[in-house]
Amino acid sequence: MRLRDHLHEAFLALQTKAWAVPAPVRRFARAVMNRVVSSEESPALEPWDTPLVPGMSPISLADAVALPPNAREPHDAGPAVSQRSRGHCLVLTDVLDVGGVDEFAALLARRLASVGWSVSVIKTGAPGGYLAEQLIAEGVQVMEAQSPAELEAALRGLNPDVVSAHAPASWCLGTVRLLKLPIVETLHGAPTPLTTDWRSEPERSTSITAFVAVSQFVRQHYLSGNPQYPADAVITVPIGYDPAARPRADRNISRGWLGLTTEFLFTSLGRCSAEKNTYGLIDAFADMARSAPDSHLLVAGRVDDPNYARHVVKLIGAQPRDVRVRIHLRENTSVVPAVLSASDCFVMDSFYEGWGMASVEALAAGLPIIRSDTGGAVEQVGPNGQRGYLVGNPVGCSGSVTWDSIARWRFSEQPNKAELSSAMLAAVEARDSWSHQRESIASKSMSLFPIADFVRQHAEILERAAAHPDSVAFAQAAGANSPVIRQDGSRP
Repeated sequence: MRLRDHLHEAFLALQTKAWAVPAPVRRFARAVMNRVVSSEESPALEPWDTPLVPGMSPISLADAVALPPNAREPHDAGPAVSQRSRGHCLVLTDVLDVGGVDEFAALLARRLASVGWSVSVIKTGAPGGYLAEQLIAEGVQVMEAQSPAELEAALRGLNPDVVSAHAPASWCLGTVRLLKLPIVETLHGAPTPLTTDWRSEPERSTSITAFVAVSQFVRQHYLSGNPQYPADAVITVPIGYDPAARPRADRNISRGWLGLTTEFLFTSLGRCSAEKNTYGLIDAFADMARSAPDSHLLVAGRVDDPNYARHVVKLIGAQPRDVRVRIHLRENTSVVPAVLSASDCFVMDSFYEGWGMASVEALAAGLPIIRSDTGGAVEQVGPNGQRGYLVGNPVGCSGSVTWDSIARWRFSEQPNKAELSSAMLAAVEARDSWSHQRESIASKSMSLFPIADFVRQHAEILERAAAHPDSVAFAQAAGANSPVIRQDGSRP
């Protein structure tokens, strides 16, 4: 065994016992492990041109995506709230590539112009990125700033009225605070509550005018960790579905591209990572697959941790051949509409989510969803399982999720395994019923999470922040002359 492998095993053992190890030791071990992991290559994933069913001859990807979608909506957020200009909003984010936070920041950058804001974007992390290139091609100003001096120069040049911040680094907030610009920070989930330093958060949050939480789950976690912050300055705005970004594709062509005929396809779109719990999902599917021999599981997303991915690949390899050939671990894809159109059910077994944009996109494609109990799951599944199945959190209780509990359970048989397997089997057995509900699920979901409401609420929160930069004043500003938005994002 290589020295690197011995180090991995030692660190994994330490993380598995993390709740009994002092925090400074855990932080040091995690930092060293990240250095080791970052130097390693990811295991080979299944290529996208391989049919899901062995022996089938899939049609080409070009044929699948070239077909006109059967429901293409215009790229429009609805009529503008006002013809007047609201001012200049700066969208501040770390990365603009393919992640959920990236998609959210890009969505605001694209849509705020329809409600009176001019928009620029500054990204402070790695150069380039898929979404950065897309925004630039669409005419959105995207700048890069990788130091306080570069950020300060860019901010002084742009002179924005308000900053919309998405997972900002602490040095970024310090620079924005220096220029006395109002900040509206979106709480996407992580770092709340997984990695937030609650001891320093009260001081850090004094520079934040208001927070937007992507779900009530996230809002409640934040206020429980930082009760000193004005509660009326933490507002829930669920993420809207953008039909222009994910036009629906033809189901028959999409299934032909993947080499499917009558098989039942579960799909999960998300990073191969401990937080997304790829290991637990595959473990539960493997148990269920013995009772549903025509079921397949497709997991697609970038690999965040090569070592974690190796454990996932090892788990797949340990299954009987008739099961492992039906588990497909693939890279991120740019043809999400085709993947969702080909699928029969979307499943996500995350330890923690803020909202879950991928599952909303699945609902808008007409799929029932299976979600573990974490942010956004209750709202998306709906009462009495109207749009799918809600199962317990992989650690047993959504309120007890921490990095330590994730480390404890990530490679173990998880408390929700039997429940998740049962929900997946129930979805297979009810396939005809769910198939007949595809259009109603899609229609209802798009009405529940409208993009127009999402954009207008953000626009009004940003406007209030520009007028009332102090969080206390912001919280008190919901008077006759200010937009009135409830804490849950609704309007009276």
